[in-house]
Amino acid sequence: MSFLDTKKIKISDVTVEDNTAYFQTKSLSGKYQKRVVGPQFFSLKFTANWMSDDISDVKRFIAEHKFNTPFEFPMSYFTQFNGVASSVVSSQKVNKGSRLIPLGSFIGTLPAGTVVQFQNHSKLYTITEAIIGGENATAKIFPALYQDVNQGEKVNYQNVKGKFVLTNEKFTFPVSAIGKFTFTALEYIL
Repeated sequence: MSFLDTKKIKISDVTVEDNTAYFQTKSLSGKYQKRVVGPQFFSLKFTANWMSDDISDVKRFIAEHKFNTPFEFPMSYFTQFNGVASSVVSSQKVNKGSRLIPLGSFIGTLPAGTVVQFQNHSKLYTITEAIIGGENATAKIFPALYQDVNQGEKVNYQNVKGKFVLTNEKFTFPVSAIGKFTFTALEYIL
């Protein structure tokens, strides 16, 4: 799951896209309905920039990951958490499919929009309502859990790393002193 050596290969133009399939209707009365009808996943696009001496690292990365072997990508500013919160863990076992996660007592606040990840699986989830620490706090997340969450499982909200697989069909290498290539990837969900 090694990523590019970011001391030699510079990453730029990173975009993260939240993909969710919706079905939406509007009735004659004006009522608007929106339902999720498919999986939610993140897609990623980034550009690797390198000097000619470092092309072997780029070729290694492609060789290791072009056949759906996942890699971890540091989500940087997208998952940056600037608040204050102590250790956050689930207070009971929660089955996959749930959107409500009971949490143990913690100090602080996790605002809506915070991207979190559970200790035992790599799927990225978004907090949909602010969670104020204390007794009996509950996290409301989107999408619903893809895997069970165990009692005492840590909720990671700082420096989250997404797990992705490459989706590029072609890899074109410029033969010049300075090279760059734009990679595309989809979130690896297991």
